[in-house]
Amino acid sequence: MKKIMFILAFAVMLSANAFAKTLNSKQTALRDNLYSFVKNEGFQPTIDSDGDIKFKYQGKNYFIQVSSQNASPMYVSLSLIYPYDDTYTQARLSNYSYLSKVNDYKMCKLILNDNYFEISCSLFLEDASAFKNIFYKMLEIIAQADEDF
Repeated sequence: MKKIMFILAFAVMLSANAFAKTLNSKQTALRDNLYSFVKNEGFQPTIDSDGDIKFKYQGKNYFIQVSSQNASPMYVSLSLIYPYDDTYTQARLSNYSYLSKVNDYKMCKLILNDNYFEISCSLFLEDASAFKNIFYKMLEIIAQADEDF
């Protein structure tokens, strides 16, 4: 089972590399500011192959993604990402009860992608201060949704 999870996670990383995004200077500055913030908060972030900030919280990998599609305001997501497995398949998760369970958490949503799913909080902003102000609340919401999930 661990091998399957590793292979799926590796496949997700490889496919993400094919979709690496190009950020403009303002988006890059925002990402760098968020990276510094997360680092100063005591986490050990890295920038992954597609330009997202990756860090661990409570033993799980979280990602901060700055969208290349939105320049003003910019769109930022904090996500916990899982590959599908025998228990959590795309078909099973698309069931309304799973979606509504996660969506009961305000500002939090369950996103189903082709190879993985994510529990995510997102917001539009002009600078990093809005994100910094609610960072721990977003982590708390995602962790609670994940636990209930």
